[in-house]
Amino acid sequence: MKRFLVRWEPDNFTCRDRAEAALREVAQGLGLARKIGHATIRVRPRPGGDEAIVAWREGRSRVSLRLEIDLGNFLTPGGRRALGRTAMGACDLPRRRYSDRAARATFLHELSHVADALRHGIDSNEVPRGRWAPFNEVWNVWIDGRLSRRGEPGLLKRERWAAFRHTFWHRGRARVGSRHIFDRLWRAERLSQRDLLEAVELLVG
Repeated sequence: MKRFLVRWEPDNFTCRDRAEAALREVAQGLGLARKIGHATIRVRPRPGGDEAIVAWREGRSRVSLRLEIDLGNFLTPGGRRALGRTAMGACDLPRRRYSDRAARATFLHELSHVADALRHGIDSNEVPRGRWAPFNEVWNVWIDGRLSRRGEPGLLKRERWAAFRHTFWHRGRARVGSRHIFDRLWRAERLSQRDLLEAVELLVG
């Protein structure tokens, strides 16, 4: 099987070899290895950050990916604490600070968005204007619940609940019944675009 191409930014990321092995393993496990044509991963110089964004484009036969990932997503907890306030870049990272578990958790979550798009037709581009963040959060809950049941690394349920509350409880939005909706999303094995949009409607109105 021909392996998909991976391009790193910067290309001399200290832990490129280990992180790329984790990426390929995750893609294989999610059934994406044969569907990806190439992937570009930009490691942002934020050792204390935990943000990650994935974008993809479906071609005639293969998918092209772009991931923007904070450096903190490749660090051990101790490494993130020690380096969080430094100007450490991807090319300066001590290899002993690299965490395969953290990298796998990030790749698993972000590539699950791609897998859901291909298998279940989930498409955030079809979400009404102003609903993208709520839609993305209910999708995140569904993804993390599945990963948790499979024993994969990722956010704990209480951590995802905290993020969910932050999204839906500010400015006085959605409080009544929100925990029930969260639990239903967390436990779900299969959902559709319509299911996710209905959850957003219940939460936001």
